[in-house]
Amino acid sequence: MSIDLNNLQLKLGSTDVVLSMDSIITFLNDVTDYYAQRLTKKQNCDYVSAQHIRRKSAMKSTESKNVLCSLRHAFTSFSEYSIEDLFIYQENQDWYPKIVLTQHIDTADLSGHPAVLRVYRGCDEHELNQHSFGQSWSLNKSVAHEFAYVHYSSQPWFESVTRIVIEAKILKADVYFARLDHHENEVTVNTAKLYDVK
Repeated sequence: MSIDLNNLQLKLGSTDVVLSMDSIITFLNDVTDYYAQRLTKKQNCDYVSAQHIRRKSAMKSTESKNVLCSLRHAFTSFSEYSIEDLFIYQENQDWYPKIVLTQHIDTADLSGHPAVLRVYRGCDEHELNQHSFGQSWSLNKSVAHEFAYVHYSSQPWFESVTRIVIEAKILKADVYFARLDHHENEVTVNTAKLYDVK
């Protein structure tokens, strides 16, 4: 499991944030170095909060402050709970770091399901065109429809004409995480193992 640094770097390069990018990167480096010491959860949370307060006034725009606040929340969540919780409760909008699963976390919810699963994803058409998919899918097509056309409709980048619902198949063994007791019927998959994508 890891943070997608390329995704974060693209976000940091946006016009409203670029003037504060050095401060934000220093915050990230300082916090990750501190976490490497493997101290207590309270020490980690206190350190992240102190670094956030120290740097917030130096941010050059409201958007930069939002970035810093999202990163503070992510690191505090990781410190208080686990990287699994950081993934489960991540905010997929705005500046929250994108978490990438690379190993199985919990797939017990799939125990009664067949070996091959039909999964759905609501996304932008570029994912299908570039064959570059996000990891979060649903076993429920109507949930994917909500993600395609409803959930992100208030975001400035949202264009309904480019939104689609993708269907694919995947072996149950290639699912890293399943959360079927939740409305989203979410499965997080190894995207390299998806097939019959349409």
